[in-house]
Amino acid sequence: EDPGDGGGGALSDTHLHPGRDMAAYADPPAGHRPTWALIDLDAITFNARTLAGVAQDSALMAVVRADGSGHGAVPAARAALRGGARWLAVALIEEGRRLRAAGIAAPILLLTEPPATAIGAMLDVALTPTVSTPAFVAALDTGARSRGGPPVDVHLKLDTGMRRVGTPPADWDAVMTLLAQADGIRVAGLWSHLACADEVGHPSVQAQARTFRD
Repeated sequence: EDPGDGGGGALSDTHLHPGRDMAAYADPPAGHRPTWALIDLDAITFNARTLAGVAQDSALMAVVRADGSGHGAVPAARAALRGGARWLAVALIEEGRRLRAAGIAAPILLLTEPPATAIGAMLDVALTPTVSTPAFVAALDTGARSRGGPPVDVHLKLDTGMRRVGTPPADWDAVMTLLAQADGIRVAGLWSHLACADEVGHPSVQAQARTFRD
């Protein structure tokens, strides 16, 4: 439940409430376990405020994909925004649509390219797309121009060594040339993904950073 006032300990509607009868969850769906998750939204707000302070002039983006990593996407997003996050990020259009339906107006980055057939649905809820492949860039340019209006802001993701999602270095020139020629698209951001950012001193971090700067 989300009381809307930012009270600590509030739960998303995907979690059990302490006042509910646990016996009702004795027979969960196949592959699931009955789970009681107590989420401290004040802690999320505090963490976001701390990170926003460290970021200083940069904008903090809170990733709330996968139902806010199980914390409840909507209340977690609101808590992060209260703490100073200025952007949100999701993996799926459906996740962004849920945030918009809850009245959240903050900019939302879609972390991966959706199918080209979903471009209209993505633009309908004002998600900022990540682009990384020539095929999607071309499809998005066509879709954006067909709707009229200003160019669609996109963030280009470069693969600097994670080897998961992003434009590989061999294709950088081709994708950037295509973006420069796309009247329906404006590049508003550039990003990458560090494979070992949680390992202090790991050599891949500096190697990826150098590749990104290049």
